Amino acid sequence: MDKWKLRNITDVSPSPWFPIERHEVELSDGRLVDDYYITTLADVAMVLPITIEGKLVLVKQYKHGQRDFMLELPAGFVQEGKSITESALAELKEETGILTTADNLTPLGHIAHIPTKSTQVVHAFLATNLEFNTTQNLDDLEEIEVVEVLPSEALDLVLSGDIWGSDSAYFILRAAIIYPEYFGKSSDGVSQPLGPVSQWVKSRQSIFPNSFTGEKVSDEVILQILENANTAPSHRNTEPWRFKIITPSKLEDFSEFLQAQYKATTNEDTFVERKYKKLRKKVMASSHVIIISMQRDESESVPEWEELAATACAVQNIYLSLSTFGLGGYWSSPALVINHISKYIPLAKGERNLGLFYIGKVNPEGVPPIKNKGPLETKLTWIR
Repeated sequence: MDKWKLRNITDVSPSPWFPIERHEVELSDGRLVDDYYITTLADVAMVLPITIEGKLVLVKQYKHGQRDFMLELPAGFVQEGKSITESALAELKEETGILTTADNLTPLGHIAHIPTKSTQVVHAFLATNLEFNTTQNLDDLEEIEVVEVLPSEALDLVLSGDIWGSDSAYFILRAAIIYPEYFGKSSDGVSQPLGPVSQWVKSRQSIFPNSFTGEKVSDEVILQILENANTAPSHRNTEPWRFKIITPSKLEDFSEFLQAQYKATTNEDTFVERKYKKLRKKVMASSHVIIISMQRDESESVPEWEELAATACAVQNIYLSLSTFGLGGYWSSPALVINHISKYIPLAKGERNLGLFYIGKVNPEGVPPIKNKGPLETKLTWIR
């Protein structure tokens, strides 16, 4: 695969404000295209400004191309005769009334807006400890409202779709990943550098197989998730967690085992056909099913409850890793499994089964909302 060869350029701009070129290009297979149009709009300089009070500064303005008002980061064209940095400082001052210096700009990288049809690149910078120390100086057609939000609220606005300009959304997310310390200011100004982490942890939920699509993922994906599980803490580094993975080719076999055990251990009076069928349905909707066990060390050097807690930490790491791959899951520990799983696969001496973890590809429309936890205050006792 080779780059296209540019044979000719014709300026067909309808206006100096919207430059357009018609290119004649030779494709990598030798074909000629004589009417490939691109716009050569100037590059953009953008700033993600955070004030000395810990607020992130946005601008709200009407965008005629979308026929709507949009919340964005301050930005504008790289001005002729000015560097990208100088243009960023000028746009910040003109749109928000914030004056700062080049040594307060930290590069956040750059992105291509519409790489197929435009040469334009957006360059962004992080600027911190800012103050509103001058006045706006808007262009003739500009009408801008300055909006201050907490950085964590800006993340929420991106996730909710209220900030939907691709460049602003991208650089807010990028800054939150690279500089999480700026994205967790509480309303009283106390620094809480856990904004993105808290959001990630709070999004963790059990998602049941009735929300799975049945699509299978590779064993490699499961291995990556279990690598994270393997980083869980344990007293004296006993690492008691054990995982036995039922792969897609063995789901049918495992579901038949569970159904057979249910039949064998349930009286005719208490047998429920719906429950019997559900045992199979849950397994077959999954991509993989993990048998979770805790392995006591031979010397029993730590209390058993600590080994159970360590294994639960490993399972929490599984939960936290799922959404990255568009997966959901839940930990189930019915007596049917705990009491009889050794009939399906042997357990080592001192190994104790703790149930099953179902993992599956998630149908987003079938996922229930995350349940709110009770007030933290009811679970706290401060000893001062």
